[in-house]
Amino acid sequence: MTQLGFTELMEFFKKENFVFELKNQSLIRVSGKDHVKFLNGVSSNEVKNLLQGESNYSLILTNKGKILFDICLFKIDDNSMYIQTNSNQIGSLIKYIAQYKMSLDVEVNDLSENYKIFKSKSHNIENETNFSSPLPLEEDFRTIFIQKNHKKTFQSPTIDDKLYVQWKIINGVPSYPYEINSSIIPIEANMWSAISFTKGCYIGQEIIARIRYRGQTKRTLACIKSKKDIKINDAIANNQGKNIGQVSSKTCISKDNCTFALGFVDYNENIAENKIFLLGNEAFVVKNNYQIKNIKSLEV
Repeated sequence: MTQLGFTELMEFFKKENFVFELKNQSLIRVSGKDHVKFLNGVSSNEVKNLLQGESNYSLILTNKGKILFDICLFKIDDNSMYIQTNSNQIGSLIKYIAQYKMSLDVEVNDLSENYKIFKSKSHNIENETNFSSPLPLEEDFRTIFIQKNHKKTFQSPTIDDKLYVQWKIINGVPSYPYEINSSIIPIEANMWSAISFTKGCYIGQEIIARIRYRGQTKRTLACIKSKKDIKINDAIANNQGKNIGQVSSKTCISKDNCTFALGFVDYNENIAENKIFLLGNEAFVVKNNYQIKNIKSLEV
């Protein structure tokens, strides 16, 4: 597929059917009679009420409320769940489960070499293991698990996953390791919907609850647009020249001769249409659809 401009890209993901492989994602299966109890105790979202065929998005945090893993959970049946996370973290996640399950009956199987993971916005996926995507802004997307030795031909157009990366940055969606890592508190990355404020205890809950009821963090993830090139780690300054943050990821929309970026900036500067500067070049904070969607989830 040829490069798309901003409007074309947004319209494509809104209206068109497509499929692409999540090449940087891998899968494990967690089972055993205590697997739900364990996962509910270490993850930030509610797990024990998931029904077969349902999914959710959750986090595993440090005791200081910072992100160790962001995970998608898929309820296969009463005996097991799939967990999807970044391929570079699969080994660490398996070690984490082995360390913290203690005497609980929890088994882990690494399916990284057995399955490919696809994301689709189409309806021609019968006879394949698939779930609604649990991620914000992806209500119309499906996540599909296909065995690597299975010859699958999709009827919908197969697209480059780089378009998905661009779409995420434009919409303000955080990604590992740029905006999701062990130095970030999820509320800084606008990840409200990955957290339940009504479930029982989990690691890091006390810190998250304290921030929740305080109402804000010092910095939050902003969407940025510039007519100039932007580099990761570029310093962000306000009108007075004060350093207010740093760029974490970026994508060039060459068809429109502009660059979109994400960066953590001071809370009171993260306002749509606010003028900012990167290395002296003018840029603007723009609408953050991911932030808006996550804040709305608090109203439910």
